[in-house]
Amino acid sequence: MMRSHRARRCAVVGLAATTLVLIGSSVLGTVSTRRSAETVARSAALAEAYDRAHDAVTAEESLERKYRLEPSDAVRGQSRAAGDDLDAALRDVKAAGGPADRRLADRVGVLHSEYRAGVTQMFAAADAHDDATVERLDAQRTDPAFTQLSALVKAATDEHARAAA
Repeated sequence: MMRSHRARRCAVVGLAATTLVLIGSSVLGTVSTRRSAETVARSAALAEAYDRAHDAVTAEESLERKYRLEPSDAVRGQSRAAGDDLDAALRDVKAAGGPADRRLADRVGVLHSEYRAGVTQMFAAADAHDDATVERLDAQRTDPAFTQLSALVKAATDEHARAAA
């Protein structure tokens, strides 16, 4: 009789241990799935923010070229608005991203400041009909800064889009 009681007790303990293992495994699976979903959602949000940043950089560069052909306050305002759109997208990157994204957003911000300084000088030269200065500024300041900005933001967009897929 003692053996049958022990056998039942061992069976109950074994069943309880198996149940705990199964529950623990289920909980870990749920946590892992939730973390994966959060990572994908964060990557999608970052890809979208970087994509908006890239659109803003591209728009700003197009407006810079338009100003050279049609200098006007309206084009200047549109250019400033595109720059503001870039700044907003970079704030979203900093809010949603990790340390690497924040560092990249800071780097893009510095490059954008350099670009805007060149654009401001270029607009003044265009207003003065100084085509030689406009061309020099484009070749030495705005075009190289735009190329770097565009490449950095596009690479980040692509990286986060792949992670979100």
